[in-house]
Amino acid sequence: MYVTKQDYLNFTGIDLDMELYDGDQVSNKSERFIERVEDFSINYLSQHFDFDASMIEESPFLEKFKKGLMRRIELLCNFLNLA
Repeated sequence: MYVTKQDYLNFTGIDLDMELYDGDQVSNKSERFIERVEDFSINYLSQHFDFDASMIEESPFLEKFKKGLMRRIELLCNFLNLA
């Protein structure tokens, strides 16, 4: 994973564990949510642009990719009324 729940907490001040808590005791719900957003984003970029996942590791792109993922997670949380 490129973004961790701690990265997201530092970026937004929102604890994904608290936002995604629905009473069940699944401990990795936040990580699975982030992983799905990452997978979707990588697949979208690959399908619509000249993009390969190996490009993420390139120094100037990595921080921009991580920031974009955190913004996407934030938008999804807002859309789903989680935050």
